[in-house]
Amino acid sequence: MKLKQSTLNEIAGKFVDAGVTERHVERERSLYTDVYGIDPESPEEDVQMLFDIAIQNRAWSLSPSEYRALSEDFDPGEFLSCNSRKEAFNNIREIDDLGPKIANELLRKAVHVLQINEGWEKDLHVPLDTHVIKALVKTKAIDLEGEGWEDDLNKNPQRVVNMDPDANPRKLVGYTELQDGFAEAASQYDLPRITFDELWVEHSRLISNPLLQSESTLSELIPPRFEF
Repeated sequence: MKLKQSTLNEIAGKFVDAGVTERHVERERSLYTDVYGIDPESPEEDVQMLFDIAIQNRAWSLSPSEYRALSEDFDPGEFLSCNSRKEAFNNIREIDDLGPKIANELLRKAVHVLQINEGWEKDLHVPLDTHVIKALVKTKAIDLEGEGWEDDLNKNPQRVVNMDPDANPRKLVGYTELQDGFAEAASQYDLPRITFDELWVEHSRLISNPLLQSESTLSELIPPRFEF
């Protein structure tokens, strides 16, 4: 597996040229205020709700009682008292059954979408959702270098990216390597790394749809192998 920084740079440029760097965050801000009733003037009061929404994005679902138990393990006050993104990230990771994707997803919702502790935005990491990883592969930002598509991604994106922030993998793309790549590409346009969360929209709504793939901002980067 190989990460191609030049393609990440190109993706960032296409997002800027298309004016879609705030598309996902604006959509979600409307969702949380209009559907969930979160007050944008005091979103801190609804951090528990944000956590309860975020844990629904686990790779494996839980029973209702397990979700309730997980919800009770979260302390909103402790989360809000953290002094940095990293401290908040580690605070969430201390909860059993929660990996870096969910920790980053909660931070994205709280900081990027609802501007709680907005000073952390520049340090946010992109949640490595399946749609984000697939978008990177289908635009050749991650080159599988001959590894099987079905076996390596569709069933388990962790066969492409090592999700452990502390790991230094030899064969897979590293978590830190990828987050650093996002940051480098985004910085060329004075944007935060979390801008690459737009990859989720691109793949889930456009690239994965055979009728709409050509409408993707990134359609020119998709090789024939992944075209419909």
